[in-house]
Amino acid sequence: MLDEKEIREIGNNVAEETITELNPKVMSKNLDEIDIEEDCQCDTLKPMSEWLVEPDQENEQCHECIIRPIAEYYLGALEEENAEDQIKQLEDAWVSEDLLTIGKTMDKIKEEVGEPLKKRLANYDCFAQTYKKPQAAEYEDQQED
Repeated sequence: MLDEKEIREIGNNVAEETITELNPKVMSKNLDEIDIEEDCQCDTLKPMSEWLVEPDQENEQCHECIIRPIAEYYLGALEEENAEDQIKQLEDAWVSEDLLTIGKTMDKIKEEVGEPLKKRLANYDCFAQTYKKPQAAEYEDQQED
């Protein structure tokens, strides 16, 4: 029987594989290898609560689909920092299954944690908000290489 830590590790691995499979050109690096010292350079970065309630755009990853891997990365980062209160908040929000609740919780967590972790979480938000699905033909070409 798996314990909670093993389940989370499996979830993180699946999230990473999913993102890499969906867009290997954009995600040639693991999300954990993103330079967390650099601020997100995206001038259109929105609070997650605002972004998650917007309608999905053409060629954009479905908000509901991408929130799970991003939340898993949030949990991993929070676990590394032993941010137990924020982990509990995110887990409770996830149980609600409401995207707005999850987004508001992610925004609240960023306000509660220190600057290095806040930057890391903002980078995850940036990835989620700027991710574009590959076109089918482009994706097939990548698979043949």
